[in-house]
Amino acid sequence: MKRNVALLAALLVCTVALPVSATRVIPLSLDKITNYAGQIFIGTVVDRQTHRDEQGTPATFYTFKVEKGILGVRSGEVQVKFFGFAEAQPDGSILSIPGMPKYEVGDKVYLFLHPASDSGFTSPVGVFQGSFPISKNAEGKEVIEGLSPHVAGLPGLSKLTDAERKVLQGPSVDLETFSRIVERLVRERQEATTEGKSAGPDVSHPRK
Repeated sequence: MKRNVALLAALLVCTVALPVSATRVIPLSLDKITNYAGQIFIGTVVDRQTHRDEQGTPATFYTFKVEKGILGVRSGEVQVKFFGFAEAQPDGSILSIPGMPKYEVGDKVYLFLHPASDSGFTSPVGVFQGSFPISKNAEGKEVIEGLSPHVAGLPGLSKLTDAERKVLQGPSVDLETFSRIVERLVRERQEATTEGKSAGPDVSHPRK
């Protein structure tokens, strides 16, 4: 396991000199982001610690106060572990992944995280695509702004309805509406998984 972590670190070190624009990621629609996530929640950062972990790997630990758990997370607090340093270390070490979100205490986000690795590391789905900052508009309503055009997906190529795609193509979407869409996608994913398990293997034509 240590070898795998060391290899990951070595590969990522090779990318830290690249600008964010040079970080290549596959554009993902919201249904794909939801499908790849192991944890989905709305939370506010209440603590951030950045240092080397027990194996000596650069890591940043964020503690979130969960306002709403959608998948794999309950209300309360949850700590997540990202690769790299969120800030320079006392010894001068600097290591970060281009495009990887860095949060400050007080930041509120709608977060889609990959399932954690054996060493506890995770990251937003699609590096930064699974992290949606939440802010308040002029009326004081919580919204998500600046959505990428890819989030809405393409007609016929995503599980989003036409109405949902239209909402996601706007300059901003209110948090409640965005969450309804995500929760529907999660329900469909869970139902599909349950149906797949209940179906069991096909034994209508047993082998001889």
